[in-house]
Amino acid sequence: MIKPRAVLLRRATRAIGIGLGIASRPMPPQTDETSIAAASPVVPTPEPTPTGATQAQVATATNAAGSAAAPTATPLPPVDTPLADTYADLRRRAQSGDVAAACRLGQELLTCSFPFVQQLREQDLAELDPGKAKTEQERRRIEHMLTRAEREAWRRDQCAGTTRAQKDEALRWLRVAAEGGHVPSMALYASGMPLQLTNIASQIDEAERYRERALGMMHRLAEAGEVDGARLLSQAYGNTPNHDYPSQILTEGRSATEAMIYGYLATIAQAPKEESGAQSTAAMLARIRERALAAGRDAAATDAALAEAERRFQQWFQGRPSSSHLARMWSYGQHESKDINSVCTGGPWLTADGPSGEGNPP
Repeated sequence: MIKPRAVLLRRATRAIGIGLGIASRPMPPQTDETSIAAASPVVPTPEPTPTGATQAQVATATNAAGSAAAPTATPLPPVDTPLADTYADLRRRAQSGDVAAACRLGQELLTCSFPFVQQLREQDLAELDPGKAKTEQERRRIEHMLTRAEREAWRRDQCAGTTRAQKDEALRWLRVAAEGGHVPSMALYASGMPLQLTNIASQIDEAERYRERALGMMHRLAEAGEVDGARLLSQAYGNTPNHDYPSQILTEGRSATEAMIYGYLATIAQAPKEESGAQSTAAMLARIRERALAAGRDAAATDAALAEAERRFQQWFQGRPSSSHLARMWSYGQHESKDINSVCTGGPWLTADGPSGEGNPP
């Protein structure tokens, strides 16, 4: 059941300041095996209705996961152009149904919404020399500090002149991109992260749309073989921390069984990590089972949940692991292997506004 408008209003004040303690680099929601500001009100603008422009972003050719590749659209502005200089054009294009422009605008507005960390003085930066580190750990720490300072300087330049009211539109434009079928935007929108950095008091209608549509998006992702969908569903059906928006979508209908199934599915479906020392899938599945039994879950029911997760893995993922797209939406700065333009135009894509077999309709 969707929470009523009154609940959203009562929570608006609390939600405005959630992001104040977040580090300089925004990170997508982190999950383990079991789950995974006051501002001037935005002047409302007419909602764009789905048109051929939106549908034109989605081609008919599909891949093994059932997603569609978007044709090349009008090129997006260079990634190092300040948002203040591209905002009006990207917004106009997004309103007309340009999904790639909506993705770029929503992601940049969200990136600019994170609080800036204190800048290091030039003297302090000059003293940070990885070549003088006495240990490998110290060298990595210095390199991390230098990269972080460089990224923050880049972000300040990109975000200069962007208003609070504009930043609060991030939720809207990410929704437009998500409804256009752009999978990374769907994952980021459904995660609820944009809500954490939005002045909900000025975006109450968008917050309601999130609560109406996010669960359906999660199901669409999972059913299309995207591991992000399974992770988010394990949160939505489970009982996770207060600031975890997927877990607040349902006031009734929580299911410990479904949460466990999707927790298992997310673990099975996650593409193997390259780092040495990463836990094996079998070890992570064993941990889920141990925690479930320690919490009093029936052993037979736990094993049945794993069997169902394996069935859904074969049906929805065709037995092939999937990589998360959430981290790709945080591509910014000079050291990223992929810039946000390539993310917003490269997909993968699902059919725009396609129905889901489960959950709320989009």
